[in-house]
Amino acid sequence: MYQKIFVIIAIFMVFTIIPTSNAQFSLGSEADQKSIEVKISSSGEVNVKHVVKPSNIPVNVDLFDGTISDISITNENGDERDLTVVGDNDAVLIFPSNQNSIVEYNLDDVLILNDNLWSFKISYPQMISVLIPEGIDRVFVNDLPIQLGDKKGINCHGCSMNLQYYFTIPKII
Repeated sequence: MYQKIFVIIAIFMVFTIIPTSNAQFSLGSEADQKSIEVKISSSGEVNVKHVVKPSNIPVNVDLFDGTISDISITNENGDERDLTVVGDNDAVLIFPSNQNSIVEYNLDDVLILNDNLWSFKISYPQMISVLIPEGIDRVFVNDLPIQLGDKKGINCHGCSMNLQYYFTIPKII
């Protein structure tokens, strides 16, 4: 009887002492990113640029959700670096470097046009800058209007938003 109680207490202690692990598969540690820029063109193309600080160990850069094309990694001088994609375009592995690394790619099929209203659902756990096409002075973030004025875009930290804007507002006569 005492033996069963001792075994139950031992099992309980093992589960409480051992920390839970992250179920996401990664080959390196998380990258320390200087900046993340999402640029939306007037033709509906979305370009993403991550600037990653130098590191002595391999690091992972999580990519945005969507269909990814034209992915490249360069250093500050513009020299191409080796590219290692983790999973199904979920992340890229950046090998040790003493310079900033720049990861650039295009997101296809994420910007949706419906009745002259462009919509883009963005979700990323870090601080990002979203640059809006020229000529747009008002955007809607989760249905709340934001007047841009002379600003080029918006910043979002721990971002999970539905960004919407009208490229040309139809005139009602």
